[in-house]
Amino acid sequence: WGGPGSQFKQRRIEAKVKFLKKVKIKDTFLLDVLSESEIHTLALATVSESYEAGAKIVREGEPGDIFFMIDSGSVDVYIKAKGDAPVVTLTSGSFFGELALLSNDNRTASCIAKTNVKCHILMRNDFNLLLGDLQSLMDGGDYSKREAESIQPKKVSKVSLQVNLSDLDILKVLGIGAFGTVRLAKLKHPVDGLNDDEFFALKCISKKSLKENGLDSHIQNEKIIMAGLEHP
Repeated sequence: WGGPGSQFKQRRIEAKVKFLKKVKIKDTFLLDVLSESEIHTLALATVSESYEAGAKIVREGEPGDIFFMIDSGSVDVYIKAKGDAPVVTLTSGSFFGELALLSNDNRTASCIAKTNVKCHILMRNDFNLLLGDLQSLMDGGDYSKREAESIQPKKVSKVSLQVNLSDLDILKVLGIGAFGTVRLAKLKHPVDGLNDDEFFALKCISKKSLKENGLDSHIQNEKIIMAGLEHP
């Protein structure tokens, strides 16, 4: 059981997930092309930004690469061709700039904070790094077909190593990510024909974190894919 801090964080993630499930880009809901775990991944990639009343959040005619979801406050939307009055006022639970997830086409409207506003934002580059090109995902249809294909290794490794955790000396940290740590590990003794001077990158992931964020299937797929790779 997590403390109040972790419970609050979990509630925030759940709220973002609920938000993302409502997002419609052109005629397609994100929920129709992304799996539950992929939407969780996007929720974790969003960051919060605050804007004071009167701030220009989006300018018409400028390239766009950020998608905004309004957590609190209200935003006026202006289109030059339609005069000086706002064409609509968006409030908590609304979103704007969603086409930025597809391309960096110029913004078709300006969005100005009517009150103090807090938004969850998602960068197109972050989306692409996590899940790939959104247009390609939309063109590919339902995520279930994509996931079924992803868990089939393209080739099977010719080398099958049996290395247990007890065979390794765990050394320094190589990197730290959102859900775990990668550490340098070295064989304590020869194993399966490998000399004891062999090094490995050992990925350490919290089971609790995986469960809380719904990423079990992602990790299982990653393991299957990595097991099918051959490398020097």
